[in-house]
Amino acid sequence: MKIITIPALTNNYSYLIIDEVRAEAAAVDPADPERILQAVLAHGVRLTSLFITHHHPDHTRGNIDLVSRKPSLVVFGSDARIPEISYVVRENMPFQLGSLAVTPYSTPGHTKGSVSYFVTDGHDKALFSGDTLFVAGCGDCVEGDVNELFYSLTKVIATLPPDTNIYPGHEYANKNLSFALNVEPNNEFLQTQFQLARGQSVVVPTTLAQEMTYNPFLRTSEPSVLLNLKVRSPLEAFKRLRTLRDHFG
Repeated sequence: MKIITIPALTNNYSYLIIDEVRAEAAAVDPADPERILQAVLAHGVRLTSLFITHHHPDHTRGNIDLVSRKPSLVVFGSDARIPEISYVVRENMPFQLGSLAVTPYSTPGHTKGSVSYFVTDGHDKALFSGDTLFVAGCGDCVEGDVNELFYSLTKVIATLPPDTNIYPGHEYANKNLSFALNVEPNNEFLQTQFQLARGQSVVVPTTLAQEMTYNPFLRTSEPSVLLNLKVRSPLEAFKRLRTLRDHFG
């Protein structure tokens, strides 16, 4: 399995997932169709599907163009508002991308229909989290509910294998890490990551294991987080973090 990161628009990421065994590929949230097609051509693969995490235009902008050029494309998603959607994914019901196994997880919170895609070749593992999980942060609740987002992160994504590579929908690492330092200023893992990320324009992928050491939204059970936020429960901590992050910077 090979994954190509394709920056698109402002702070947006699209990805090309390549099954090297069958030379087949899927594009995740194709915001810039030209860049997607250039990557397909450069790697000599067949683009057979689009994996869409949610319906927002900055993640679906390329759907209509790509399907018009390649009518056989299968567009995966879980929200009827996704342009050209042709296959509705179901929670924990895997499907194949060539020889790769793909498992969709319902991860609402940012939107009601947000989906994250877990992809593996039996060894390497990747999660395409859209706007649900970012490096050192998470998405805001545009139409979803903070309780749903809490569940999606702590009861779904956090239970995946620690060595899962995380590919988010946007690059907000520097700002997220700066915010996280306000929450846990004595977190050595966080201090190190903040220094490593400074000045970098691309800070993906990360891993779930890494995120568990410094992402405050995945650390709401940690005594240091609860103490610094002056709350008693993980859910209270999560809600407080989301409110503070919404007004940060």
